[in-house]
Formats: sequence, structure tokens, C-alpha cells
Amino acid sequence: MVRTGGGLRGALSPREMQARLRQGRTVAEVAAEAGVDSEWVERFAGPIVAERRVALERAWSLHLSAASGQVSALPLAEAVRHNLARRGMRVEPSELAEHWSAAHDEDGTWKVVLRYSDGRKAVQAEWTADLAAGRLSPGTPLSAQLGSVAGDGEPPPERPSR
Repeated sequence: MVRTGGGLRGALSPREMQARLRQGRTVAEVAAEAGVDSEWVERFAGPIVAERRVALERAWSLHLSAASGQVSALPLAEAVRHNLARRGMRVEPSELAEHWSAAHDEDGTWKVVLRYSDGRKAVQAEWTADLAAGRLSPGTPLSAQLGSVAGDGEPPPERPSR
């Protein structure tokens, strides 16, 4: 148990709870691990939620760099909206924002994730954002397709996998 101003409370300190939240865990997951109720964890979650939101907004403004060296003509958020629309999914930016998350990795980068349904199945795309260097790279082939738009407004041609 962790000693707090009011006595003993849970198996994790506030700092440990915040570290887990920063890594992308939910309040409920951290509360279960700490052996406390969600309200206790929420007391410490505000700054982390804000930090994750800022990281997301910064990642959305970055242009995806492909392994080939090609850089997307549009920043991530716009490229994803553009490419989803090309696939027949018209989504308002405010609606799409609810499907994004960010988690801080131990190496200092952020893992940016988009989860949505294409009408048939759940889909997940992931990118790695090095906010200090201003670099964004795809985590999967789908991430590369969704996150990049060539200068002519078309997604870059798919490269055969090796």
C-alpha cells in the first residue's frame, strides 16, 4: 500500500499511476492494478490526459515520411480524413478525433493509434511520432496508406511487400 496524506491507499503511488496512464492504459486498468476505485486514479489523470492530447495534436500536424523518403503532401490528420473519404467513409473531424489515442513509449517517442470500424471489422492503424525531431513514421502498411497523400491528392502507390 502507498502512504498518502490520508493514510494508506492502493498499491501504486500517484507517480506510478500517471506513468501507466501515459503509456496508454485506461483509468479503469490502472485502478484495477492499484487496487483502488477509478475516482482515486482520476484525481491524478488530468495532467496526463492533457499531455496525451497535446501529443496527438502535434502528431496530427506532422507529415508522414515513408521508408522510400517520400513525404506526404498533407499532415497526418488531413491525410487520414482524405484517404478515409476516398474509401467511402465520410467522417467529420470532430467524430474522427474520438477514435485516436496516444501513448508515450520508453524511448521518448509517442505511439499514435487510430481505431475505427470500416463497416465490416474493427481496424487499427499505428504511427510512431518523434515529436522532438518532428518525424512521423508508419507502423503498418495500412498506416502508410492512410497517413500519406501524394502531391496530386492521390495516395502514394502501394509498394509490393518483400
